Amino acid sequence: MQNLCFEVVSKTNYLKAIEIQNLIFPKENGKNDILESLKRKKTNYKYLKYFLMKIKNQYVGISGIYVYNEYPKDGWVAWFGVLPDFRRKGIGLQTICFLKEKAKKIGLKSLRLYTDSILYKSAEPLYDKCFEHREIYDNIQDKHFQVGDTLIYSSSLTKHNVEPWKNKNLFLGPHDDRKNM
Repeated sequence: MQNLCFEVVSKTNYLKAIEIQNLIFPKENGKNDILESLKRKKTNYKYLKYFLMKIKNQYVGISGIYVYNEYPKDGWVAWFGVLPDFRRKGIGLQTICFLKEKAKKIGLKSLRLYTDSILYKSAEPLYDKCFEHREIYDNIQDKHFQVGDTLIYSSSLTKHNVEPWKNKNLFLGPHDDRKNM
């Protein structure tokens, strides 16, 4: 595998980040999330940073980490995606390892990921390999979750076992609003 590099999304490359997010997730709009990451003071997050994945000078994907103000020790994987031509080459595994190390360095106790188990079923074997715990998210107070479709994967970043999420609110919002593109 060629060297995979991680470039922080900044004011100079955020348009590329939006473009890649749209290529990987064509029915979802992450523009506002990416723009929020550039603000000095975040609205709903204690921490929010995105990374473009690169091999040589070619962008191959995007991901990041966010931490809700309400859950300051739990990091979440953000917009985790690899462009189709680069899938099944170990990039996803390397990225999850990178994100876990980054999350440890900022003092988090766990790293979590939520996914749609229908739309992104093909990614489940990778998540099962990278994360210690898997659970169904069915918090009916979270108005944007899909019953039975949302899975949460979790890993401990400490010597202790990971605590399950147990349906705490994920603050899910609609990402299919394409009018802000």
